[in-house]
Amino acid sequence: MPPAVTVVIPTFERPDHLHAALESVAGQDYEGDTKAIIVDGSKEATAEEVVQEFSFAEYLWQFDHVPNQETKIANIAVARDLAVSFAESEYIHFLDDDDTLTPSAISKKIQAVQNNPLANGAYSAV
Repeated sequence: MPPAVTVVIPTFERPDHLHAALESVAGQDYEGDTKAIIVDGSKEATAEEVVQEFSFAEYLWQFDHVPNQETKIANIAVARDLAVSFAESEYIHFLDDDDTLTPSAISKKIQAVQNNPLANGAYSAV
């Protein structure tokens, strides 16, 4: 069975972009288990409604999980770290909310890592 992958998507007040990003995750040809964790750094929790449309996606509102929010609002590194702490998969794929994946993006990266025993990861243009 192929290893599980978690797609980490930080977002901040761009639900339209986020929807397109999640659609691209849904359209992957990868046969392993794929989950998305979305961390919303907006004060209004603008992404929650979008995330609920996708059964493979988990929503985290940054204000519920990160102390001292006044200094960390819209901090993409904090959002990514939070999502990674919730991930339970062998692989993590980072995706910005305004980017989309080609249909074979995840499968090609997993294949590249598995075919090269010295590789610790893979990256590419989106």
